[in-house]
Amino acid sequence: MPRYRLFLPLSAALFCLVIFTAVSLHIRSQEHYAVRVHLQEIAANLQYNLAERVEFNLDGLERMAGRWVREGGTEESEWRADARSFVGDTSELRAVQWANPDFRLEWVEPAVGNEAIVGLNILFEDYRARAVMRAVNTRQPNNSAAIDLVQGGTGFLGYFPLFTGERFDGLIVGVFDVAGMIRNGLPQDSADHVAIRVTEGGNLIHEFGIPVSERLNARRTVALPGSVWTVEILPAAPLYMEEFSSTPIIILFLGVLVSIGIGMGTHLVLSGRVRQNELTREREAAFDELERNRERMALAVRGSADGFWDWDLTTKTIYHSPRLRSLLGHAAEAAILTEDEYPDDVHPEDRDKGIQAMRNHIKHGTDYDMALRFVCADGGYRWFRTRGVAQRNDGRAVRMAGSITDITDLVEARDRADAANRAKSDFLANMSHEIRTPMNGILGMARVLASKNLAEDVQSKLDIIVRSGDTLMHLLDDILDLSKIEAGQIELDQAPFDLAIIGNRVSALYADAAAKKGLTLAVDVHDAPDQFRFGDPLRLSQIANNLVANAVKFTAEGQVSLSLGPADATGNPDEIELVVSDTGIGMTEAQCGAIFEKFVQADSSTTRRFGGTGLGLAICKGLVEQMGGSIAVGSKPGEGTCFSVRLPLKAVAQTDPTEHAPDLITLGGALTVDGRPARILSAEDNLTNRLVLKAYLDKLGVELHMVENGEEAVTAFKREPFDLVLMDIQMPVKNGEDAIQDIRAFERAEHRLPTPVVALTANVMTDQVNRYAMLGFDAHTEKPLSPEGLERTMRRLLLGTQIRRSARPASAAS
Repeated sequence: MPRYRLFLPLSAALFCLVIFTAVSLHIRSQEHYAVRVHLQEIAANLQYNLAERVEFNLDGLERMAGRWVREGGTEESEWRADARSFVGDTSELRAVQWANPDFRLEWVEPAVGNEAIVGLNILFEDYRARAVMRAVNTRQPNNSAAIDLVQGGTGFLGYFPLFTGERFDGLIVGVFDVAGMIRNGLPQDSADHVAIRVTEGGNLIHEFGIPVSERLNARRTVALPGSVWTVEILPAAPLYMEEFSSTPIIILFLGVLVSIGIGMGTHLVLSGRVRQNELTREREAAFDELERNRERMALAVRGSADGFWDWDLTTKTIYHSPRLRSLLGHAAEAAILTEDEYPDDVHPEDRDKGIQAMRNHIKHGTDYDMALRFVCADGGYRWFRTRGVAQRNDGRAVRMAGSITDITDLVEARDRADAANRAKSDFLANMSHEIRTPMNGILGMARVLASKNLAEDVQSKLDIIVRSGDTLMHLLDDILDLSKIEAGQIELDQAPFDLAIIGNRVSALYADAAAKKGLTLAVDVHDAPDQFRFGDPLRLSQIANNLVANAVKFTAEGQVSLSLGPADATGNPDEIELVVSDTGIGMTEAQCGAIFEKFVQADSSTTRRFGGTGLGLAICKGLVEQMGGSIAVGSKPGEGTCFSVRLPLKAVAQTDPTEHAPDLITLGGALTVDGRPARILSAEDNLTNRLVLKAYLDKLGVELHMVENGEEAVTAFKREPFDLVLMDIQMPVKNGEDAIQDIRAFERAEHRLPTPVVALTANVMTDQVNRYAMLGFDAHTEKPLSPEGLERTMRRLLLGTQIRRSARPASAAS
């Protein structure tokens, strides 16, 4: 289009815009003037009302001061009641106080909420002291500057000196609320129309309302005795809405529209055909793209393994894609369900949690991703993972869409894995019992023979049997520890202990083994003096022993060192570091990466050369992780290996060693009760175990009565009294668990003091031991039996029974 054809419409449009703009600005200027006049009126009223309110309150307090000093005085209770009434009738007056001639507050009304200020010296701040002394010196009322009130808000204090003749008799102090003064002084019909700022000496002391303009304002000053306020009135939104109309904007907008219309009219007429062709092409292209996107989406839905659903929350209908219907065993065609039909497709056990999860997502936006069982066309149920997300309009969910995925095979695989894990635990428990039972006989009889005076060659062969049995038991303990770690059944103790004890135990256990190989064993414990650590010392010892035992085993010459103390690198006093290094055979980087795996050693020849199962380091890693720490290894072939363990063990103050209770259990000698041999009842079905137990107990000089099952044990217990019962768990006729329940029931019926019962069993899993305690067993001793451990347990329980029996009242004992 030629340029000259645009000149006339552009000129007309510009002239029209200038006229409309001038009219709009003129109307707006008149509205600004009206706002300024309104603000001036409100400011004048506020100035007058504030001065009047100040004068009114000062006069009221001055009258109260006059009653104070009148001839004959006024009773304090009467005067305080008058003050309380005056405060209640005057909203901006927070409290009335009286300060004695020593300028200390004697009382305040109202007293509730102001107790803390009684006795306060009112001269404690310079600006308050100046205001008080000015009132006293001039014998005229005076105000303080604005202060922050204890009850909240900003206020000021009015001081009224009291004189009886020439004698100064203290001051009446009025506590005024600035917000209340402003609120009462502002005309009621203007409170919502303005925003107010009150300053004193340039400092803001009160403001309320939100101004919509800083250019329009009115200022007034209010003189108070001892202070001057500047009150600034600014327009708030209601005043703008009241005084400002939309006429200027409408006029300006109409001017713009008319100008644009005139300017564009000609241009649109001339270029309309061209633009129409362009729009036609764009519309056709958009339609083609929309159709391609629709086909692409439909293809994706058909090709996906997931089923899709779309829930319209407005119409309460749910769309099911063909694939979703196919997953549920229906014909592969889309379907529309009502909202009420959805719960019928969900398994009854999953229905409530599924509906609640969906409601939580719709209402609170929580994730909706869960596994549910849906009924299929054949009436059976399958597991599906259902996910979805809501579409919201102004924060309210109007639509929700998502997908479902068949996870039945995954759930079944998980169940099979759980079942296999339980079977493994049961197998380990059973195998532990079956291995420990014959080992009790082997090691028990070997220890009995070892106590005899045997020929040297026989004694050496017997030592081999004992060492081999101990090695086998150590292997079994390792396997059980690993099983407990994997099952999460490791129970960690929490007690204060000294790191030096750990170092001493390691040195005592492995110094001889290291010396026999010509090695130097260096143990360095460097914790702070007078400090204990809070944690599990037994498990820390197990970690240290495993690492040092490995280091001694794989080192032919040189040194094995253990360092134990605070982790200097982290700077955290509650973290310790255990470092075990050696000068042994070392490992490659690949071997270091696999060394913590179960049944893994550095190479295939390690087991043949050094023995072992490869479980020690796996157990160390499991224990360290259970304790919340980390373990790392560094090594080079032929140069040695370094293991580093970091554990969070809180530092606690060291306790006085004299506070620890002495060990009351002394081993050796006959086991007696009240000067006679202890009467022991033993229930054991295995002949070998009975012979081992009898050999152990014969040394203690007890009176032993042995039975072969739980039924015989209960019968014998009811027939005659015993001091202690040793009960096997797995026995024919009646097992130990049933027998202990019958024994405890008999004791309750006969009102007897419970007899100590010890479980002698090869069952050592944590849940099994806990179950024995819950059934009423007083202690647990695992097989193979340790003579010292069994004797210590028996002596401890018999001693406790004697102490409890002596503490019973005579009536109870009878």
